[in-house]
Amino acid sequence: MGYRGYSELRRGLLLHLPLSEGIGTSVKDTSHFRNNGVFGVGAAAPSWVEGREGGRAVEFDGGDHIDLGAGTFVDADFADKGSTLSTWVKISGAPVYGTIQAMISLADRIYIIILTTGIAQFVQFDGAFKVVNSNAIIPGGVWNNIVGFWDATTMGIAVNGITQSDTTACGNPTIHGGRIISIGNNWAFNTPLTGQLGDTRVYNRALDAVERRNLNNLKGLI
Repeated sequence: MGYRGYSELRRGLLLHLPLSEGIGTSVKDTSHFRNNGVFGVGAAAPSWVEGREGGRAVEFDGGDHIDLGAGTFVDADFADKGSTLSTWVKISGAPVYGTIQAMISLADRIYIIILTTGIAQFVQFDGAFKVVNSNAIIPGGVWNNIVGFWDATTMGIAVNGITQSDTTACGNPTIHGGRIISIGNNWAFNTPLTGQLGDTRVYNRALDAVERRNLNNLKGLI
């Protein structure tokens, strides 16, 4: 694919948080929409740590979050277009986890979580919650790229550039306008992350298999 294949990863980008600032209590969205986020306050504030490939990352201790506010996305952003959520995550602890842990949640209607079994799950609400699961447990203590995608018909999930076997049909998502966009927690269900997050993205289209592999191999800000 060459450079052109990687440059395509800017198309349809609604949110891009490199999470690379390393200082302060805010994070910058490098997409055209500038949906910047702020750390939770006090005990709910995550911290900066060394990240993947020598960069920076944000560490969540099981009670932290980054808030992007309510109403950031609406139904029309995704309807009949598609969606992709992507994040780099390094889960703390053993490979089998005791709680559900959310990485990114769009108003509790489109989100990626780690189940108590250690399986990654992509969830989207079209009047009912539709889910797809990774083939295997996400290992703790190492960086993993989790990508959930929906092509306006069917949902799927990829782990480290490899498309998993689980798929399910899903209609247009319904976004809850009064709920916030949250990184490191799912606000309504209170499922906080214990671990680290790196580069995090939202698209209003489904990345194809080549793009998902490119995203897994990506270094630097594109």
